[in-house]
Amino acid sequence: MKECHPWHLEPRAAFSDTEGVKESLSPVTGWCRAAKRLTRQALTLTAFGLLTAFCLGCSQEESATETPPVSGPVEEAPQIAGDGAAVPTLLTRGQEAAQTLVANLGTQLKAAMEAGGPMAAVGVCKNIAMPLTDATSESFEGLSIRRTSLKVRNPQNAPDALDRQVLERLQAQAAAGKLSPDGFMETPASGGAPRFYKPLIVQELCLNCHGSHETMKPELVTLLEKEYAEDQAHGYQAGDFRGVIRVEFEAE
Repeated sequence: MKECHPWHLEPRAAFSDTEGVKESLSPVTGWCRAAKRLTRQALTLTAFGLLTAFCLGCSQEESATETPPVSGPVEEAPQIAGDGAAVPTLLTRGQEAAQTLVANLGTQLKAAMEAGGPMAAVGVCKNIAMPLTDATSESFEGLSIRRTSLKVRNPQNAPDALDRQVLERLQAQAAAGKLSPDGFMETPASGGAPRFYKPLIVQELCLNCHGSHETMKPELVTLLEKEYAEDQAHGYQAGDFRGVIRVEFEAE
């Protein structure tokens, strides 16, 4: 008789199940056949278990691929208009409005500096800056733009209560060397209209009119004192925090 081995299947014993064969089997042969049947069942169960695990594993892998876990802050998703176009967020609109004003004012000041130096640039700040700011606001829908600072040259640019809170916070960040030039949204605690603030940093060109009086030409100092009797916007150095451009949105 062949040796009974778990991996050896006797053809006749495995596939023949007649009554005559059953009666002719010795106790040892019967035990061997039973062992073989148990082995086949174990193999079947094992294969089924492996297949099930494989399928579950694939299912979990596909699920993980379709919906990956989210970690960290989630950015605001843009809204979609009826025509399928993305609706800009308030932050995006604020950035665009502030950048437009900077570009418009920069163009005027650069032209004035090239034409007549700092004396001509003072004329732009005095006579053109405010109307140009209003015109830039009107070119956008549902918002208003203004400039403000803790040290204003034109009293019309004086900060309100929320502006002052923001400016003092940014000034403290600048003193600690942690000021970011990136714009950000600010919402009043009372639930008023949301605002976008863009910090302004003093550049070398700005020092022509906003630097120390000691480094300016006497005629320029005289002109500034004449045009702005309460001028505070001087004594800066390059890299200082100057103020902000504020974009206020209509409350919904």
